[in-house]
Amino acid sequence: MGVTRSNRRKKQDRVKADATRAQRARHRAKAERERQAADHYRRLLDPATRPADVAGILAVELPDSLVAGVMMQIRLGLGVQGEEIAETARLMLASAVESPWIGALSVAAWAAHVSGDEDAERGYASELLSRADAAGDPGLRLEVIRAISARGHHGEACELIEPYLREHPGDELAAGIYAEALAQAQTVAEPGERERAALTRYGDRSGSESLREALDAYLGQTGWGATVREWADAERSRLEAAYWQAAERNEFDALAAEVAVTYPVADPGNTPLRAFAADPATPGELAAHASEWDQHVRFGIWQVREPEAAPGVWCTELVSGMRRYAQFSVAALDGAAPWSVWLGALVPADGIWRSTGNGIWLSPVEGDAVAEYAEQGVWHVLEEFSGVPRDGRPEPGEIRFGLAEPCCVRWETGEEPEPEFGEDISPVIARLATVLASRVWRKRSAPVALTNTGGDPMMLIDATVTVSGDVTGRLSARPDFGEEEGGDAASPAREREKAWLDQPVAVLDFRSPRHAAANAAEGSTADALRLESLLRQLEYQAGLAAARGGRPIDTQWLRTGLGLTRPLSEPLP
Repeated sequence: MGVTRSNRRKKQDRVKADATRAQRARHRAKAERERQAADHYRRLLDPATRPADVAGILAVELPDSLVAGVMMQIRLGLGVQGEEIAETARLMLASAVESPWIGALSVAAWAAHVSGDEDAERGYASELLSRADAAGDPGLRLEVIRAISARGHHGEACELIEPYLREHPGDELAAGIYAEALAQAQTVAEPGERERAALTRYGDRSGSESLREALDAYLGQTGWGATVREWADAERSRLEAAYWQAAERNEFDALAAEVAVTYPVADPGNTPLRAFAADPATPGELAAHASEWDQHVRFGIWQVREPEAAPGVWCTELVSGMRRYAQFSVAALDGAAPWSVWLGALVPADGIWRSTGNGIWLSPVEGDAVAEYAEQGVWHVLEEFSGVPRDGRPEPGEIRFGLAEPCCVRWETGEEPEPEFGEDISPVIARLATVLASRVWRKRSAPVALTNTGGDPMMLIDATVTVSGDVTGRLSARPDFGEEEGGDAASPAREREKAWLDQPVAVLDFRSPRHAAANAAEGSTADALRLESLLRQLEYQAGLAAARGGRPIDTQWLRTGLGLTRPLSEPLP
């Protein structure tokens, strides 16, 4: 018995030792593989590496990847001559036993591009697209199109990606590739025919305008027009409209009609948009556009970083984190400043997202407040659908203008949206849109209440002070006054900006911006988000001041002084 147990134990020990040796061998092999890969990529980034060595490394590291072509783009940027790229491609194609790998085809496409052989380049690109289609790999197809654009064929890239976007208007990767191609097409000195055609297609709002005209005519010819007007009138009567300006009344009417046309608020059983699309008298193209609107419309609270058409603008929905590259009319963007927020709808037409033109612009602070309120409304609806008792569902309170969390920066920090939100936010925000607009206008109409640090009201006194002597010289001698460049006039602008860096700020919990920046550098996410939100509000105000011919705050100087010049998505030092 003892001998049997001893033999069994020895066998178990041998098995355990063999497993340990195998694991160590795997670890050593993995470490050696990582060391070899690092050395390979170092050599790929070395312009002195010979084409034969480059071809060999790519065959090992990137045989079936489009990244092999990207490496050729990088090597060209490092000063490698086109002849060496061509030799690398020749060696990789020659080594193919049967058909070339994707890596070899992508390298060959770059070699043909550098040599100016467009027929060969187009042939390699066509083969890559065919490989992607045969594999049923839309991601690979999109990356092939991205590479076509990177090689300077921006119009061709747009032509290839537009059909995909018609079928998948919500694909953010495709939208990003499309946006890059359009932007490059607009900036090239001499765009080709395809580039001009792509830009024309993108900026052509005639289809959307024709749909709007036909829909308006349909409302006027059917009972839907009266239904929409009655609902809009009821909305206006239940909201505090006495303080609205004439322009705000017009904006409200247009926004309310947009909601009533799109969602079943005026008639719980149907919408004018769906009725129009289903009407046999509606032309097929208009019916298709109406159905596309009905299926994919997204009401939201959209922040626009740079409201200048290039040719479109990137919009981030502050509640859900959804991003869309959208086309706005020039008139719609007029008056918008950096970081402005659009409360309204975006609708795809043939895969191109466009603003309907009906909505209102908000400041970043207003955008944060209405986004916070709307998010509470979305959760309220989701909890209602999930069966949470009414007394367990707190009603949203007042909109916290100036006190809300910085929604405008949350999606640049890697935060993921709640999966429950999905596509459910659009109808909720649409239903809240008239309320949100009304609350914003009420806030804007209210006079600013000035109080001291104790909360007591302050009194403003206008006074005229008569002085004599060398006032300019005496003011210039003060540390809080400075002299403008050129020495013509004394100005406190720079000194005020310097002083602001060390002044307590309410939204920073009465810490100074410099203090908040120091905390952010040490890892405080809350300070980083609040400070970034504050700077964006200042950049918004500076944009408005510049547009009106005023002297804006030098926000870039402030960012430099705080060490916050890099994108928020990059880690702080």
